[in-house]
Amino acid sequence: MFKMSDADSALRERLERTRREAEFSRKKLQHQHEEEIEEHETAKKVLDRKVCVVCHSVVVLLNQTSFTMLENYHKLDISLVKLKLEVKRCSS
Repeated sequence: MFKMSDADSALRERLERTRREAEFSRKKLQHQHEEEIEEHETAKKVLDRKVCVVCHSVVVLLNQTSFTMLENYHKLDISLVKLKLEVKRCSS
């Protein structure tokens, strides 16, 4: 039967310690990676919400602007009709 020497035993202990350290490092890196993914997803959701708010604000502003332009057009049209009537009345 094979008997381990002190050198073999020390080498085996170093190998086992190195394996445990590598496993610990792998788990730590995996955990950090998962945290970074969560942070990115959270940041993306926040940005998506901000984009939605801005888009909604733009739509509201465009609707208000369109309504104001339409209202001004109608006022101008009414003024033009009144002016034409005035010109007709003065011409007669």
